[in-house]
Amino acid sequence: MRLDADSGRFENTVAVRLVCLGPATMIELDSVGLKINKVRGRCSVSQFSRKIEKLSNVPIELAFRVDEASGLLTIVLPDAQPAARELILEIAYSGQAGLGHEGFFRVNDPDDAGRLPLYFTHFEAISARKFFPCNDEPYDKAVTEIIIEVDPRYSVLSNGLKVSDRLVTLDGCRRRRVHWAMSKPHSAYLVNAAIGEFGVLRGSSEGIRLCIFTAQGRQPRARFALEAMKHSMKFFKKFYGIPYPWERYGMVGIPGFLWGGMENTTLSSMRESAMTLDDPSSELAKLRIACVVSHELSHQWFGNYVTMKWWDDLWLNEAFASYMETLAMQDFFKSDFSLVETIMALWENYFRQEDGPRSHPIVSKVLPTPNDAFDSTNYIKGEQVLRMLEFYIGSNAFKKGVSDYLNRHAFGNATHEDFIRAMETVSGTNLSNFTKSWLLSRGYPVIMVKESWNQKNKKMVIEIVQQPNHKKENTIFDFKLPVVFHRLEGPEFHLEKTIHVKTKKLRVELRLPDCPDWSTWNPKFAALVKIKRAGARQKRWARQALNDPEPISRIAALFELLGSWVDRQVKVLKPLAPLAKKTLIQSLESDPSPYVRSACLEKLIDAKWNRYPNDLAPAILATAMGSGLHLSEDLTPWPDVIGAILVRSRAMMLLGKMAYPAGRRYLVDLLKDKRLGLDLFSAAISGIAAFSNPAAVKTIAEALSRHGVRGYPFRRAALLAYGMVRRVSVLAQLKRVITDCGANNEIAVGIFARLANNEVIKNSKEGAQFIKDFVLGDAPFNDEVKAGALEVLEESKNQAVRPALKAIAGQSPSERLRALAKKILEKNF
Repeated sequence: MRLDADSGRFENTVAVRLVCLGPATMIELDSVGLKINKVRGRCSVSQFSRKIEKLSNVPIELAFRVDEASGLLTIVLPDAQPAARELILEIAYSGQAGLGHEGFFRVNDPDDAGRLPLYFTHFEAISARKFFPCNDEPYDKAVTEIIIEVDPRYSVLSNGLKVSDRLVTLDGCRRRRVHWAMSKPHSAYLVNAAIGEFGVLRGSSEGIRLCIFTAQGRQPRARFALEAMKHSMKFFKKFYGIPYPWERYGMVGIPGFLWGGMENTTLSSMRESAMTLDDPSSELAKLRIACVVSHELSHQWFGNYVTMKWWDDLWLNEAFASYMETLAMQDFFKSDFSLVETIMALWENYFRQEDGPRSHPIVSKVLPTPNDAFDSTNYIKGEQVLRMLEFYIGSNAFKKGVSDYLNRHAFGNATHEDFIRAMETVSGTNLSNFTKSWLLSRGYPVIMVKESWNQKNKKMVIEIVQQPNHKKENTIFDFKLPVVFHRLEGPEFHLEKTIHVKTKKLRVELRLPDCPDWSTWNPKFAALVKIKRAGARQKRWARQALNDPEPISRIAALFELLGSWVDRQVKVLKPLAPLAKKTLIQSLESDPSPYVRSACLEKLIDAKWNRYPNDLAPAILATAMGSGLHLSEDLTPWPDVIGAILVRSRAMMLLGKMAYPAGRRYLVDLLKDKRLGLDLFSAAISGIAAFSNPAAVKTIAEALSRHGVRGYPFRRAALLAYGMVRRVSVLAQLKRVITDCGANNEIAVGIFARLANNEVIKNSKEGAQFIKDFVLGDAPFNDEVKAGALEVLEESKNQAVRPALKAIAGQSPSERLRALAKKILEKNF
């Protein structure tokens, strides 16, 4: 490829070597947005007689046609080519870098105006065809080579190993010619090219060379990412029982990248803020960095080494990367963080999607496009199904099944049937019902549990009834459900039992030493179920919230006590019961895990209510100021600094949902400190935004002016805060933010993520009009960003948003966006 770095225009020739599986008279390749200039081929042509065929040594020009609608390139062969014939096609074409973070695109560094424009590729799911004609399907794997000629000031990165890097003179101009080769087969969507000015941070782990490419001078900010990478490399090798399968591994930072990361073979693309510390003092960034680094590295085994045959099995990539991320982060941080965040994602993201218009089975061929598969079902539910499967067959069998599956399909492709077959083989367990209910059916079971204690026989009698959350369906889910019985006074015990649920109704009797003080259903959220317990009393929930040894169980009990405060289904906010209020305050002050505290605060922040009564305001302010984050009265610091800051940050954000003047004054005073670190700045300005009055909007603008000069991360945090203001009048400001940030996908996506929890905006006519104008507008955002904007409306049942949805469903040129708008209309209206 020859790139004009000033204009973004490129000229390219791709050589495709292929073998005919059967007789062929034409070859079809995927191609979108490329101007095909010439096609030549080395193939057999008739010589004197059609009985004598010879493979031409010199490429001959071939006829071709391009379908204007689909871009499909059809190449006409000179003669019918026999099966097993090897062909070499050379296609000369040109193209233009876009701004939409797909195909081949251009970005500018928002924190370095003097840095040259950067060029990157992103091909998942079906955008390789926007850079080179190919068979853009995951099942078609090939070795690849990339040669790029560019301005000598640029560096060029790609997959595999660098073959050469030298300066040449072309048409009187000095150019840099860089040649990379990938010697092991991988799918087209995993090909990568990055062109820009980069600094590099190097390291090694398990004998593998590691590199992190970022802007010159920012390498020190990537040291934490390198440490996370080293740790994950060791952890995955041990877990999989398979060494890292490629020659090297690197990550390259993309300023403002739409996605957190992309697992291109041997060279992952990363949002720069997902691998470098925006602010050297930031502790919370370490959580995000370690998670994304671990997730993308895990894909080098699950996704790259073994790839799903088609996008209906995307969960084999994403669910496993998410699952391995959770395990690696538990090992890395030695805390409750990763498990708590995983379960919170289930409760806050997956359940909301599953109960909304985008519900579908994990393995699904009915989605409008492959890009629609990248959702909470495949990532979050998929991870949970893997956790359930491990519990179902046992950890040892699960790990052996994973290793056997990877070895059997190394450098190839597989399906969910292949994966399940490996698990059945090692465990000796028939998993057909498990597969049918969890992979091939949508939804989850709602479990009705009734407990009866028989003091005479010392038996707990349990009756269980399950029904699918989609009540019109008749799925019977097959899973194992743990329960732990606790008693604190003689005879003290904590006994765990496992109940195999595979019928609609079930009755079991369990012998116990005595009547338990409380029972914990589904500890660690081992099963993807919602449980309703007949006769459960607040006193037992409070006992579980304060005494249960398992963090997820304490969190679940707190949510039960909070009732309408965190329930999205109720229509009226009721006062907290005295016991619930007392228990929550006690938990915020003394729970041994900061992640239990932060999860409870997060749930209240994301809940539907715009304003809470001030029942908890003094306790929340004390938490925001750091009270309760020490081990003893002598103020010995909490050993988990990250956890302590996370608790403070979320308490600051929650202050904005309480009309508490002292809380607002505290946040305003914090924002006046020009040395305030990014963690607390982001939290304080988010808290101010949640007050949602004219004074709050003014304070955001003042903070942006005061702190924006400190760099892009501070500007980004301030701009995103506008998305949390619950006033229709803020829409004018949001429109300016999105327009001014141009094609900065990171800011646009962040704003729409915040609007999804903004009950005022997303349920208003003006908010729907804002979404409609964005989705149907011609701003340089791709369908991924526009789909995120449209998803803001998917929980709204206000008739005021209906006209905007109808307009999108009827006018959008995107099949994906039209289909999503129609789904929302069908579900909500």
